[in-house]
Amino acid sequence: MPVGFTNSGIDARVLKHFRVTIDSTNYMTEEGTRGGAVTPNGNFPTTDKYFYSTNLTGGKSVTRATTDAKALNRERGLMRFEQVVKNLQLNSNCEIFDIEIVEANGDAQTVKLEFTVAYEDTDSIDLTTTSIDGSTAMNTLALRIKELVAQGVNCGTAISNDSTVASGTITELRSVFRPATSDTVVTSVTAQSPTDTGEIFDSITVAQITTTKLVSGEDS
Repeated sequence: MPVGFTNSGIDARVLKHFRVTIDSTNYMTEEGTRGGAVTPNGNFPTTDKYFYSTNLTGGKSVTRATTDAKALNRERGLMRFEQVVKNLQLNSNCEIFDIEIVEANGDAQTVKLEFTVAYEDTDSIDLTTTSIDGSTAMNTLALRIKELVAQGVNCGTAISNDSTVASGTITELRSVFRPATSDTVVTSVTAQSPTDTGEIFDSITVAQITTTKLVSGEDS
């Protein structure tokens, strides 16, 4: 049985697409709880899955992080990305695709992450919140998505209007590869916000993609 019906051209739901860019150039690079930036790639690369893209034309690296500290940083970057994904689904289910990120190897900390997020049901997304400055209304979808991403990068913590405080913290049990002993352990990993909240918010841009088609006969 079908789960729903729509009248073509009247109430057909169409995915709304938004391109998200996180510029992590100014994120902390320390080997500690605030390092690692934001990445969808952990420290278990293979040639077919979870490899590091050294460019956007097919270049691949499967060289893992070379020290335990850098391996933990990579795990922290993955934890922040996972929190971003969780945040984007707070009000409505979404799809995430077309991820673009350049990382030379497991030691490298990326300076930019891009992806597309698509929502079918945007009516459920809360557009009544206020941003980190305490006064800017999140009254458009692009602004609300930006805020959700910022909170995810900030390790899931609702961002305050004090831009000098790194308030977000995530602590989880994670599977971590240790280069020093060439083994994998389950250990507690803590990630904190990679910079202050104002920097996080300013590092994110969100733009709606308005050139998609409901139906396409093209191979692409």
